[in-house]
Amino acid sequence: MRYTFDKEKLFINTFQPLKHKPFYGVPCGGIGCGAMGRDFRGGFCKFSLRPGLVEHKVDVIPANQFILSVRRDNRCIYQKVLSAADIVLSGQQLSAWDFSFPKKDVHYRSVVVNADF
Repeated sequence: MRYTFDKEKLFINTFQPLKHKPFYGVPCGGIGCGAMGRDFRGGFCKFSLRPGLVEHKVDVIPANQFILSVRRDNRCIYQKVLSAADIVLSGQQLSAWDFSFPKKDVHYRSVVVNADF
C-alpha cells in the first residue's frame, strides 16, 4: 500500500498489464543490474532500473542513445547518434547531438543468450 500513497506505480499491476510493442528488440543488461530495451531502429524505449518496475515509454528517449565519437589528437573529427528512429527534439534539447544517421545503413542484429538455471 505504500506505493499507492507515494503515487508510485504498483509492483505488479494486473489491471493495466504492460503491452509489448512489435518493434522491441533484445534487452541489454543482466540479472540484478536492470535492463534497457532497444528497438530495431537502435533507439532506447523501455527500461527497468528499479527491481520489478518497468518504466515504459512509447517513443524513443532522446538522451538515452549510443553516440559514436571518433577523435584524433584530442579533437573530435566525427560524431553521430547511432539511432535511425524518428526522434523529436524540443527547443535546445540536445542541440549539439547529430541525429542524422542514415536509415539505409542500419542493420539490426541481436543475440539472445540461452541460460539454463
